Parts: sequence; structure tokens; C-alpha cells
Amino acid sequence: MKKLSFAVKANMNKPPRVHVQSADKKTTYGSFQANHCDEFNGWDKLSQEETIELNHYMNNLKAIEHYFSTKALSEQKDFRIRLPSSFMDTLDELSTLCFEEHLDLNVYDAMISAAIGQLKIATAGLSDDKKQHALTLLKQLGLSENVKTDVSLKIQAVFSELLSIHNKSEKLYQKAKILFNKDKSIAPKTIEEIAKGELSTSKWLVACAIDILLEEKPDMVQKILSDNDILFLWANPLLKTQIPITELVVKIDGLQNSEKLKNKLNSMNHQ
Repeated sequence: MKKLSFAVKANMNKPPRVHVQSADKKTTYGSFQANHCDEFNGWDKLSQEETIELNHYMNNLKAIEHYFSTKALSEQKDFRIRLPSSFMDTLDELSTLCFEEHLDLNVYDAMISAAIGQLKIATAGLSDDKKQHALTLLKQLGLSENVKTDVSLKIQAVFSELLSIHNKSEKLYQKAKILFNKDKSIAPKTIEEIAKGELSTSKWLVACAIDILLEEKPDMVQKILSDNDILFLWANPLLKTQIPITELVVKIDGLQNSEKLKNKLNSMNHQ
């Protein structure tokens, strides 16, 4: 959108103060301390587009404070993620739809959570000496309390993709029996609740859902899951059931970077 400009003023003893300005910097709408977004009282001066843009900016700050610390608000870096204009246009339009329905669309929480998750998954896969070094680095950021990562957002994405699969409940039931010897029926309503994040689920069920997607929507699997996610959420639970690795290799054969994944699978199998 870029209807606004943000002037960040450093403070020696407190988080920085953010001054909200028009894009041409001719008008200042108000300001707030980075850890107290509710201090801003110039909402009535903003257009709908400016309001949405400011909400995104504030969500970014809140995610930084939540996942790192209040002190981290003074260490902001302009690390640019390159995204296609079509994606950004869709984000803008979806943001408007959500704003009109009074729904919060927080992409920053998801991005930072996923990035931290990838750091932890990568750390868990390192050799012992390098793992200790990595844990020290994570500890400096306050991220080493639990090496297990929160993959709830990735699980939601998996089950969201599952919603469009025909006979999804029946297919999940068959996968549960074949892969994990579990006689469990999963209602369509349950799948929808998992997709919305309203219900947590078991690792074996997540692996079953990914297994279905690998067969029916392989192109989407690599759009919603990284290689590490695929190994952590799908391959790892299946390997623990003593399913031959050759069967897993066949299932990923249609993916774009299948050779790379096969090498990682073989490495897991020999650890």
C-alpha cells in the first residue's frame, strides 16, 4: 500500500517512538512508543488504506516483542523479503476484506514464527558439536528454552489444503489404518476446526494428511511446507513406524526438488 511513512526516533532508556506520517511526509498523524501501539490516537485522521497499513506495521512490532523481547524493538533491521506484486496486491485486497469484516490478518506473526521454527528444525538436525554452537546462538536470542518448534501454522495450512479434497474423511481413515494401524474416523467438521486453528491434532494425523496431499496436490505441498517441514511433520513419524524408506522415496518422487529431499531422507535413516 505504502500510503504512510514511519519515522522511528531512538530513545536511550525506552523503546523507540514511531511517528506516523503521510507518504510525502507533509502530515504527521500522531505517534506511539513501539511497545505501546495503543498510544496512537490519530486513527480518525487516516483513510481506510492507511488504517490497514498502520495495523500491519503494528502487527510487525507486536510480533517482534512477542517472539524476541521489548529490547529488540530498538534493533529493527530493514531486511527486505522480495515478493511478487501479484502476491502483495492480493495481500492488500484480502486485508481490505478482513478489515471490513473486523478480522485481524497478521502475516508478521506467521512469518516470524515460521522463521524461528526453521532455525530450530535446522538446529535439531545438526551434528552434536555444531548443534551446541547453534543452541548457544539461539540462547542469545532467548529462543533455546525449547528446541521443539511450534508448527501449528504449518499444520493449519496442511488441513486447509485438505478441505478441497474429495472424500477427505474417508481417505484420512484409510491412511490412518494403513500407515499407523489406527482405527480412527475424522469428521469433516474436525478437519475444518484443525484448519482454523480451533483444534489441535496428533502427529500421526498430520502425517496422514500430508501423505494424501503428496498424492493429490504435490505442487501445493512445497508451497506450504519447506523441506524441513516435510521431513519433520511427515517423514519422521512414518520412519518411526518402520515403514521402509524406499516407500517414502517413491511418494516424494514427483516433487520438484525430490533428489535433495531423498538425500535428506537417507541421512535421517542413518542417524
